[in-house]
Amino acid sequence: MKRLCLVLACLALASWASAQTVTNPTKAEFTASVDHASITLYEIAWFNGATQVGTTIDIGKPVPDANQVCLVTINTQPLAFAEYTAKVRAKVAGTPVIYSEWSDASNTFQRVPGKPGKPIAK
Repeated sequence: MKRLCLVLACLALASWASAQTVTNPTKAEFTASVDHASITLYEIAWFNGATQVGTTIDIGKPVPDANQVCLVTINTQPLAFAEYTAKVRAKVAGTPVIYSEWSDASNTFQRVPGKPGKPIAK
């Protein structure tokens, strides 16, 4: 199986500084496997450091667009407050289960506390 190419792990707020670190991303974008028709599902993992997997989540089998790009909604809230990268891999169910290699790492993102709601003066 060929390696997946992670195009973009997170959609950032509009910014001219492309190297800016994303905080609390909500979407991930990646190029589908060349074997997409045979894939059962994809998994995304958050890495805290080069090889330490923080959490792995089943993201299903999204339908790629005309450019073979898949877009999925992600939830980073279960992660501890820290800096991470994301990687994606393909999975084929069966006996045995077969996994592709992990994709290249995404851009760095941070999991930070969310802001509180608007106060109401009474």
